[in-house]
Amino acid sequence: MPTPDDGSGFLTDAEVRAHLHKAVAQWDVRHRFVPAEPGRDLGSELPGRLVLGLPTVRATAQYVLDHQGTGGLMPMRELVARHDEDRAYDIPAVLTPTDLTDVLNAITTEQTRVLVTYDKAAGRLYARYERAIDGGKDTGLSSSVTCLHVFVLAASPAEV
Repeated sequence: MPTPDDGSGFLTDAEVRAHLHKAVAQWDVRHRFVPAEPGRDLGSELPGRLVLGLPTVRATAQYVLDHQGTGGLMPMRELVARHDEDRAYDIPAVLTPTDLTDVLNAITTEQTRVLVTYDKAAGRLYARYERAIDGGKDTGLSSSVTCLHVFVLAASPAEV
């Protein structure tokens, strides 16, 4: 894996898409990556256009908004590992097209106020929704949290 020039240990969008393409062949995704965020305000517009049908994809990496840590995006597997390390092994590092369809179907059918957009130029799908949380009613705090998933699509062979 090439080391980024700034020594941060993180990869750019283009680099992670190229690594995802290579990882599909090798099934080896261990690269750290912080995708460009669509804005800190979760009420703001998401990049891209509304998804009417899924684009053709080979693989994706899934990142989620970390509400309890930095407030940035982190790999889904790491977020799960923070709460249950054994369960994290069940979360694939690379989502296949079927996995992606299953995740998006679950989000759109089980959550409220769902918005899914596709930014073709950036090679990313965004899914934002509200999820009910336990204890919100009893404490007087909000009973829901806004969640954001960013799916970084693997680069096509021509982009690698």
